[in-house]
Amino acid sequence: MACHFGFYNQPVRGRECAVFRQAEACFHFWKKIADEDLFPEILTNNYHIPTSKRQKLQPVLPQKAPYVLLNQKLIMMKKYRIELKWGLLFVIMSLAWMLLEKLSGLHSTHIDKHLYLTNLFAIPAIALYVFALREKKRKDYSGTMTYVQGFVSGLIITLVVTLFSPLTQWITSVVITPEFFPNVIEYSLETGYHQSRAEAEAYFSLENYMKQSVIGALLMGLVTSAVVAFFVKSKSTQS
Repeated sequence: MACHFGFYNQPVRGRECAVFRQAEACFHFWKKIADEDLFPEILTNNYHIPTSKRQKLQPVLPQKAPYVLLNQKLIMMKKYRIELKWGLLFVIMSLAWMLLEKLSGLHSTHIDKHLYLTNLFAIPAIALYVFALREKKRKDYSGTMTYVQGFVSGLIITLVVTLFSPLTQWITSVVITPEFFPNVIEYSLETGYHQSRAEAEAYFSLENYMKQSVIGALLMGLVTSAVVAFFVKSKSTQS
């Protein structure tokens, strides 16, 4: 059984019929918006159709329109664009720090100092959260941000960093510094940190470090978000 549509007045069948039906629904939907002069209201409401106008559009509103779902995702990404940006910058900074550690010999000749100097990464990590929340406060909250708003923003950054942690660890251990695990295993055996090679290899392994990176990113992100949000929040706000 064929369908006929007003675009080309041509018969179409099967899956093409559904595609044309959706296309025609979208056409009539936006035509109705133009006829009702709703574009200014939609734009001023961040592309949301005002509730008072929905009834006029209901007869031509397509069910589960893909462009509506895509628009919602774009709006969501726009809302959290700052957190996404700084989360990805944190990932890049982490990889750059690992490269710096390798070039400075902390994964080879100076591996005995690695345990202590690697903790200096906390300085740029905290600074990045400060810059991120200050930008969020300035651009999205017009200079006035509560503690809760800052904390939530920090949590979203933490979520981005945590999701990328396994990949970040894989790039570090496989691409940037593949010699780290063999070197640190030997060092741990020489210093008696681990009593057996099997124990050392189980601890200093890619799988274990991936797990640690996820847990560490989540916990440290929570603490950092809580502390930084307290100092970045506006003085006049109570929460």
